[in-house]
Order: sequence, then C-alpha cells, then structure tokens
Amino acid sequence: MAATDPVEAAAIVLTLTQGTFAVKPENIYFTFASGRMAYDCVACNARCCCGYGYSARRAEVDLQVKVRPSLRFFLENGAAVGNVNQSVLNCPPACFFLDARGRCGIQAQEGYAAKPETCRLFPFNSFRRAGDYLIVSPHDGLCPLTVTPPGTIAKSSTYDYLVLEMQAGGISTNVQECTAVGMELKAAIANEQAVVQLSQQYSSCTRYSEFFGAQLAARGRATGPAAKLPEGTDYVSGFLGRVCELLGTTPSLVDPQDSDLVRTMVAITPYVRSRMVFAPASGEGAPVLGVDRAPHFAMAVHVLAALATSAGMGAVTFQTVTMLLRQFEPLLMLLASGDDVMAWAPNALIDLSATPEAGWQRPYLRIARALLPSAQRGAKRPLNAVFLEAAAFGEVERVLFLKEMARRIMGRVVPLDAVPGAGRHRQRFRPALQRWALGNLGEELIGVAVDRRRRRLHVSQA
Repeated sequence: MAATDPVEAAAIVLTLTQGTFAVKPENIYFTFASGRMAYDCVACNARCCCGYGYSARRAEVDLQVKVRPSLRFFLENGAAVGNVNQSVLNCPPACFFLDARGRCGIQAQEGYAAKPETCRLFPFNSFRRAGDYLIVSPHDGLCPLTVTPPGTIAKSSTYDYLVLEMQAGGISTNVQECTAVGMELKAAIANEQAVVQLSQQYSSCTRYSEFFGAQLAARGRATGPAAKLPEGTDYVSGFLGRVCELLGTTPSLVDPQDSDLVRTMVAITPYVRSRMVFAPASGEGAPVLGVDRAPHFAMAVHVLAALATSAGMGAVTFQTVTMLLRQFEPLLMLLASGDDVMAWAPNALIDLSATPEAGWQRPYLRIARALLPSAQRGAKRPLNAVFLEAAAFGEVERVLFLKEMARRIMGRVVPLDAVPGAGRHRQRFRPALQRWALGNLGEELIGVAVDRRRRRLHVSQA
C-alpha cells in the first residue's frame, strides 16, 4: 500500500479473543484501490444507524452509558459473537444516538474519536487475518457504496485515511482467521495486490472481457510458463461463448460495451476475487476456487451483473454485486469452473433426493453419473458440457434447473486431477454405495429408491 512516513510509524493493534496481535501497515491488503469507493450518508439517510446495533469496547460503552444511563439495559456480551467487545442492541427506526437530522449524538457531544470503532471504520470494517497480514474489505450489505468517477478519489476510502483510523484506536471487533488457497500466502497477497493495481490500469476499458484477459495474463507471468494457464483473446472469447451456450444467452448481453458497468465491475473485482482466494482457516463456510479460478469467478459475476442491467436494473453498485454473490453463489461457481474437468470429491455425499420438479430427476441423475471419477477418467468432459447435455429445457426452466443443480454439486465436485485413483484412498460406506448405484443401476431403479426414501422421510416428519 502507498502510505506516508507518519502512517508507516505505528502498527495496528488487534485485540481479539485469541490474543493481541500487531499488524504492520505494509502488511495490510485492501481489496479495493485507494480512494475508489465512495458513499453519501445524507443521500442514504444513515441506513447503517437504523436499528442494526453495533459493537463497542468497554470504555466506549461506559461513556455512552454515562450520556444515556438507560442504555445499560440494551447491552449483550460480545463473546457470543466472537469478539471482545460488547454488543449494543437497538431497535428500528434508528440508533439511540441518531438525532432527527441524521447526525450522530455521540460525535456531536463527545467528538468523532468517541464514536464506537464499528461506526468510525464503517463501511470498511470487514476484517480477516491471514498470518501476519490483515485483509480489509467493505461491509457487504448496508452501505450503498459506489465507484468514484474517473479522475476523482474519495478521501474516506484512501489507504492513508483508513490506516490512520485503525492506528488511532486499533481493532477489537471480530476478525476472521483465513488462509490462501492454491498459492503460498505471501505470494497470494502480492498477486491480489497486483490485481488491485491492474484494476486501476483498466478502469477505462470498454469491455470487462479485456480485464478478464489481463488477469489471466498477469497470473501466467507470475507463475511462469510451467503453470500452463490459459490466456489470450481466443481463450477469453471461447470461455464467454461456453458460458453463453450454457445459459442460453448471447455475448452482447453478458459482455456489453457499457462504460459505467465495466468501470464499476473492474473496481469491485479485487473484492470479488478475495472471496475465492482466501478461505476461513476453520474450513467452515462456502467452498472457494483458489487463485487460478478467481478471474473466471469474477467474470461470472460480471455476466450476472450485465444480465441484471439488461433486465432493467438502473445501475449496478457494490450492493448489487454482494447480493448477486449471496443469491447466486452455486451458479457462479458452476460458470467459473465450467471449462474444467470435474468429478465427485472423494467421500463426498451425493444429494440424490427428489428434485423440486418431477422432470428434473432423470437429467440430474445423468449429471451425477457423468461426474463419477470412473466416467470422467475416460470421457474427460468439461463441467459445462455435462450440464449442457442435461439442461434440454426451455429458456426459463433451463436457468431454474441450472441453479438447482449447481446448488447440489457445490462443494462436492473437484478437478479430476485432485481425485485419487482407484484403491488410493479409503472410501466410506455410503459414498461408495452411491457411486456403485450410479454406475450399475438404471435411472428408473435409482428413481424408485429415491422416491421411497422421500416418502419415508415425509411419513416420519408427519
């Protein structure tokens, strides 16, 4: 990060339930370019202060209770949410300290420094720690962040400003532990910081596919020719063509020449990629694709954002993207991995339960059978080819089918190269039985077994 000498002088102190950690400013990775993200509290009507509560340190709580003694009845233990702070509950329509003009009463009476840490750092207060590094991202929901127009910066999102705020009071809210996927941590951080710089260089490109190609080329240069990563205009157009074929749409809709949309998506891409590159150290949460597939995932997000624009959405913002990530994550994972040869992960349970629509069961069984490692070792069919053959439906039903099937395989399939050969791993009984049934029984017999199990469950629940 670019910082002045005074900013570099002090570390950021993290006071967490696991202990106290000091992070050097040069070890901060911001998932956005300095000054690129902007917000307008007046236009927003202070939405983040309207009934969502906040986290505060004991000293901050003591000051607030001094100002409003009855506030003590609305405190909760912060340990319940994974941090050393106390949680202050408030109810709609607004925070206890928000006045009629949308101003913070704590700040007005005691000064800006007296505001709770959550409020001072919001919306850039989504923190993860990976080794010696601190990853800083925007909050993924409440604040309607926008990307600054060309040639302008927003002071409130500049690195220097944010580092000074973090140095002043430290960080004691929840900080998730994470690790890099597909690359050594230091190299992964450097790679993603290079993408942030690349997002600045491509802020005025006319199509997002240009930036997608640039990400692929940069990754290839970072790892050397041995990585054999695909790049070039032929691969980019081919990947987009396969996405369009699967979704039943056209390149003009998924990669439009739309300067506002492209500028926004290019700026948000480092944040999107960070979700695929850094996984929770606990192993919990949604699966991630790693560094090599991060560009494809970001391209898939852009495809959905472009389709939302085509459907009539007035403007794509940071909030639009985070909503797409939450609502369409399985489909995005499918699109991002579509040209890879995938198979069921070792010992992954295959969801063979009845599908929501009666006509989907057999197509789904064909997908499940095609993804058996034994089948893929011979056929080596890319994931989108497997799905395309099964999704022989009309336009509306095809998308609904793809979303449901993507949900069923998410986290259960991996690249074929990651699946051990026969006899190289010990398989649990139920996954082994599922694979035997898929490989040896007809679709009708499996369908009958699935229907019987569904009826038994229905009776037991009744």
